[in-house]
Amino acid sequence: MLQCLALYIGALCHDLDHRGKNNKFMLDTESPLAAIYSTSTMEHHHFNQTVTILQQAIAMTASDLSASSKPWDIQVETVKVIFEEFYQQGDAERAAGRIPIPMMDRNQPDQQPSSQVGFLTGICVPCYTLLDSLIP
Repeated sequence: MLQCLALYIGALCHDLDHRGKNNKFMLDTESPLAAIYSTSTMEHHHFNQTVTILQQAIAMTASDLSASSKPWDIQVETVKVIFEEFYQQGDAERAAGRIPIPMMDRNQPDQQPSSQVGFLTGICVPCYTLLDSLIP
């Protein structure tokens, strides 16, 4: 299934935003794209256009949220790491004289459960529901 999805995305993105000219023409005419991509001008352009679209696409968000779709024991360990990162930011904010938001305040660990429930129900479930409707 993963290979099929990769091939599908590759097929969609092949020659994305093709300008009707080859790499040599782009270099010889000093096109703006050739100034950005000095080798394999159009291939680099197609790839970067693809990345730009994927960053807007729901699939990038779903990948970012993927820990929430893992088995519970793995998800629990991931959440510990994420909250430690949040707490370190909260510590840095407190050291800078700021008040961290409750989720990033290690002095308020009771905020973790409601934060996770809100994250799962408000962000993860809608994201994966949409992704499932787009790519069943």
